[in-house]
Amino acid sequence: MKDFDPYNEVWLEMWKKLILKKKEVFYGIHGKEKETVNFVLDNILKDASFDFDILDLISISTFSDISEYVNRKDIWNKMPADIRDRFISSTAPTVLDKLNKEEIEINDVEDELVRYIISDGFMGKLLNQEKDNLEYILKVYEEFRNLKDGYWIYKSSK
Repeated sequence: MKDFDPYNEVWLEMWKKLILKKKEVFYGIHGKEKETVNFVLDNILKDASFDFDILDLISISTFSDISEYVNRKDIWNKMPADIRDRFISSTAPTVLDKLNKEEIEINDVEDELVRYIISDGFMGKLLNQEKDNLEYILKVYEEFRNLKDGYWIYKSSK
């Protein structure tokens, strides 16, 4: 499938059948993964009939981080909740890193990602992961003013 063209209906049908059989979403199209993910997401935005089984397979792949997807803010409400949650958990760390590097601003971060980032589960992992990087943690607290006040002190003392 080296000539895979996600915009060609015949190729698209062949690809759908192949990946649903193999359960490997990028089988045979290595090197075009990001383009393919964008194609799938664009089709979902257009309300085109697209098999959510394919999106489900993408959501558990290494290409589930859609931080670079230009229509990211519009895609979240088009996804089934379980699939959306996996995309959010893959995308949030990259978005947070970009925010801390001042590549984006807090206003560029969608509510879905903000809710995930300020969740106890994510913050617990982040504090544990970045426990020796106080500057990083302080930037997170500066950007996300609605974090629990005592969370940092309580969690970091454990």
